Amino acid sequence: MKRKSFSRKGADLDDPNAGGPCTHGAFYTIAEVAEILNVCDRTVRRWIDREKLVAHDLEGPIRIAESDLAAFIAHHRRVQPHVNFSQ
Repeated sequence: MKRKSFSRKGADLDDPNAGGPCTHGAFYTIAEVAEILNVCDRTVRRWIDREKLVAHDLEGPIRIAESDLAAFIAHHRRVQPHVNFSQ
């Protein structure tokens, strides 16, 4: 089993339960996600508690997978109504 290590800007992990590389990509701390989204840590924790943002407990600090963060952002994207200026 490979050693789990984390860097400041997220980390790539191998999933020992899947028998191969983890498909989630980088993992971020709550503080890193808060900084990326320009919100406070408590807001990120609230999203996790309300199951709006998927988090992983990896025998230490809670981590958010890059793929889960991308899905969260995509789901909460505001789409501007299409404006047709040619009329």
